[in-house]
Amino acid sequence: MSILITHGYLLTGTGSNLYVNNLVRELVKKGESVLLVCQDFDPMNIDFINELYDFNSDNSAYERSFKKETIFAGNCKCFRPNLNAFLPVYVYDHYEGFEVDTFNSCSNEQVNAYVQQNFRAMDLILKDHEVSVVNTNHLVMFPYIAKLLKQKHEFKFVITVHGSALNFTVKKDKRFEQFAVEALKSVDEIVVDSLHADTEMKEFLESVQMVTTIKKMQIIPAGVDIGSFGVAQKSKNELKQDFIASVSGQVRKSKGRNKLTCNKILRSDLSKANLPHLVSQVRAAYDYRDIDQDLVVKMDNLDLKNHNLFFVGKYLWTKGIYLILFSLPEILEREPQTNLILSGFGPFREPAELILNYLANGDLQGLIQELKSNEVFADDDGQVIPLAESILAKHGERITKVVSSLNFDLREKVIFTGILNHEQLVHLLPMMDVLIAPSVFPEAFGMVAVEAAACGVYPIVTYQSAFKEIADQIKAIAKGKIQVTNVILDSDASFRIAQNTLFYLSAVRSMKEGELTEFKRSLRALVEEQYSWEGIATKYMQVFAD
Repeated sequence: MSILITHGYLLTGTGSNLYVNNLVRELVKKGESVLLVCQDFDPMNIDFINELYDFNSDNSAYERSFKKETIFAGNCKCFRPNLNAFLPVYVYDHYEGFEVDTFNSCSNEQVNAYVQQNFRAMDLILKDHEVSVVNTNHLVMFPYIAKLLKQKHEFKFVITVHGSALNFTVKKDKRFEQFAVEALKSVDEIVVDSLHADTEMKEFLESVQMVTTIKKMQIIPAGVDIGSFGVAQKSKNELKQDFIASVSGQVRKSKGRNKLTCNKILRSDLSKANLPHLVSQVRAAYDYRDIDQDLVVKMDNLDLKNHNLFFVGKYLWTKGIYLILFSLPEILEREPQTNLILSGFGPFREPAELILNYLANGDLQGLIQELKSNEVFADDDGQVIPLAESILAKHGERITKVVSSLNFDLREKVIFTGILNHEQLVHLLPMMDVLIAPSVFPEAFGMVAVEAAACGVYPIVTYQSAFKEIADQIKAIAKGKIQVTNVILDSDASFRIAQNTLFYLSAVRSMKEGELTEFKRSLRALVEEQYSWEGIATKYMQVFAD
């Protein structure tokens, strides 16, 4: 049986990219033949891909670009349709070699061109290969393309719904709601990746009068590569050296941040700076999808005897990085030997650095004034990032007092790494004590929290959307050992992040010999039982075969 899987973006990074990457790998491990449609920049370095095919300008023909042997029992052919260098996305991001715009900003002509380009490519693939199943990812536009193809070809049609397309595109634009509805009329099975996503999708189907389609839905959660992410078997120093070795080559040729560009914001006199101009100047000076040029130096200086808190994900306001920064003074007052490592890439890095600068200088009034100006900190809809002002209004005086009492510079406790891939994270994550995932926007699945748990690293997440499921699972494991309070999204959110971090660090200090190891193993066991990709791929095969 050949399975055609579509994902119109990359196979590395975060979210749905990794979901597709890991699912296809497991299917190929199981001996399946997969035809994969994507736009990955460098698929020849993906271990499970045997062959790459690129299309000509009008997608009327394709040619093999490379072929290689792999260790897997099955095989994967990767196809890249020609999009004439224009890529529509759900949330704006930079993609090298593409002009990028959000679907909602696209003209009807641009949407139609995107549909026709991919339709012609997939039509040709289906003509040349015997395909039993087409599994599209996201709710638009590949499901609509598959619906059109189903009028010409026979296959089982499965949609895997990820939250970004539904929340950022379909719910905000009637054009794409209609595209989704048309696709859903033809679908055979719908997969969502969490109870929260299940609820969201059911509410959408009810809103478009497609209640009977609900019976086609089932939950298959995202998973973790438990073979790569695991509880540390090495010392922290050995892991640190492995991590440095894994990034050194990339650091040497990096066009990412360096100390000078960092300090333009972190060390600026913000009372005199034109912040929008300063932010634009810094962003223009580096490639924000690259690793920091001075990361090896920063990691060399990292004291592993300290507590290490970790964030990994895109630097977006939706990910709530600022909630961690507002919690940091409270944590450092009680646990001064603590570092915060922020790993990722994205447009909120500069605003995060501005917040850190304001905090370090005790100038919360300046920060509040800048938040109200909406020039640097506004979200995608022009609104002030949620909760920031209410947190500062309630806790600002306390934060200022704590910062003034510290005998060190707050900025010295925070490390930005730039983007890291999974081959690098497998060395860094097990070194951490706590992972904080403080998203303020609904999350379809808490991938980073589950990866942390697989490494025995304690996850602290906001108590909302799919994160609730993970938070409740962690709370059940921690019961009787660690005090836990739900991180509700209100004016006390940052205080609760600090509280949970301190509860955990205090509990660890009082644990008897072997108790911490046993607790880490219990976190790992949760992941093995519920979130392994092997089990997830088996569930998909059942969907494909039914």
